[in-house]
Amino acid sequence: MKPSPHDTLSPTRRLIALATLILAGEAIFVPPYHPGRYFRTTLLDAFGIDEFQLGEAQAWYGLAAMICYALGGPLADRFSPRLLMAGSILATGLGSLYMATLPSLFGLKCLFAYWGASTILAFWSPLARATRALGGEGGQGKAFGVVDGGRGFVALCVAVASTAVVGGFLADTPDGTRPSTDDTVSAMRWLMIGYTAFSVVAAVVVWCGVPRSLGAGKQKGPKLSAATLAGLLKRPAIWLQAAVVLTAYCAFKTFDYYGHYCEDLYGLSKAQSSMLTAWLTGLRIVAAFGAGWVADRFFGAAGTARLCFGLSAVAFGLLYAAPAGGWFALVVGNLAVAWSASCALRGVYFATLQESSVPASLTGSAAGLVSFVGFTPDIFWPLLAGWLVESAREAGDVAAGYQRLWLLLAGLAIAGLVAAAFLRRQTVTPVRNPL
Repeated sequence: MKPSPHDTLSPTRRLIALATLILAGEAIFVPPYHPGRYFRTTLLDAFGIDEFQLGEAQAWYGLAAMICYALGGPLADRFSPRLLMAGSILATGLGSLYMATLPSLFGLKCLFAYWGASTILAFWSPLARATRALGGEGGQGKAFGVVDGGRGFVALCVAVASTAVVGGFLADTPDGTRPSTDDTVSAMRWLMIGYTAFSVVAAVVVWCGVPRSLGAGKQKGPKLSAATLAGLLKRPAIWLQAAVVLTAYCAFKTFDYYGHYCEDLYGLSKAQSSMLTAWLTGLRIVAAFGAGWVADRFFGAAGTARLCFGLSAVAFGLLYAAPAGGWFALVVGNLAVAWSASCALRGVYFATLQESSVPASLTGSAAGLVSFVGFTPDIFWPLLAGWLVESAREAGDVAAGYQRLWLLLAGLAIAGLVAAAFLRRQTVTPVRNPL
């Protein structure tokens, strides 16, 4: 039997490939996600839009991405991940130049639709396939956990650097003068130009750092066909994985509202909320890596997901019960727990492909099917969460909007816990072979 790329790569080459996948996994999502995650109020003010209108634009991303998840799976099973990922990062970064012109709301919607295609069609499934190939038989939890945890480190570095740049434009002057609209616009423009430069560098690194053979070529197992795709659709584990991803992703996307929540209810400035969310990002590093290690050593990916959903349900329940404007330290603590749990889930939910005995040759297609359903929150969650917050703001009680958001997330966490429990029954015991 021909050895897999995982077996033939030297330890040094494997380490370089792993580091490159980490960089790629975050670089691709910096332009479409970081502005709304770390500089949300700056983005809203620069474009003159509200939460719901931003949610509408992000929904266009979700619609395009949902189509591309289905199309990208088979694509990943036919072409080299290196080629697909490097091209995707470059195309995504170029979109930042258009955003730097501060287009109209319609132009912003078209840009997000473009990003939905550029970040998913030729990237997401190839990344999953390359990561699985690098993890081998018994290191799936750590492979996916290290990649997602490493993505958290890259996100932290980019967020801290970006916050320093944006903070230079938005800082109050010594006489207490607040930043002007022109300052906000300039901050957003330079932010997007910086993201373009970062994307170009990342694309070059991916082309040079990912081995051509990693996750590419013929692999042992069934070949891609209509029959094998139909077989994947009949697997209960595929649909349970999709439910796990969907419920976990709703919590992950809500991180975009953490900073605005602290501004609305606790009086933080734009710069302070940006720095808070930037440092909370650091928890992703430990959470994803830790979840992968626990999955491979103790509970398996599905069992670890069940534990994470339990923690998430408790954290969001406590946020719902917290009094508006009070107990700030406790609120930040629960935000940290909820964020850590959602990051831990991202570190293991695709590791269940191995536990579910999905053939390696169909990894891209299986990941595409799971993602087609699991990442639909890209379509509806910005609209739903934005509506909850903005409708409550218009009614004069914005705290009630956030409380409804936390309660909904607690319910979704419970639903995810149930799906993970059923998924645990569908999986096989993974081989223990730590990376």
